Amino acid sequence: EMVNYLPTLDSLDGESLSVVMRAIQKKRNKALKSLPDEMNGPIFDLCVANILAGPLVSLAPTIASLVKSGGEIGLSGVLATKADSVADAYQIFFDDVTISDEE
Repeated sequence: EMVNYLPTLDSLDGESLSVVMRAIQKKRNKALKSLPDEMNGPIFDLCVANILAGPLVSLAPTIASLVKSGGEIGLSGVLATKADSVADAYQIFFDDVTISDEE
């Protein structure tokens, strides 16, 4: 059983809420470090991802920016009903986007 030890937002006054939000942001900033300069930009020949369609669509610009010109991507785990929307998101970045169905 999960127990929530955090106070409800309604129970916090403005100053307390501000302290909680700053603590969350500070923790988030420590966890999210940017890549070193030498790793920013198109550095990969191939990118493979097996995640849901929604994140694949929203990450399309980021994934495409990390793949070298002429590089390839392989995306899997997408429901057939979502395949076209994923393909559409990547067609603006890659020349040969195809959908294959594997049972």
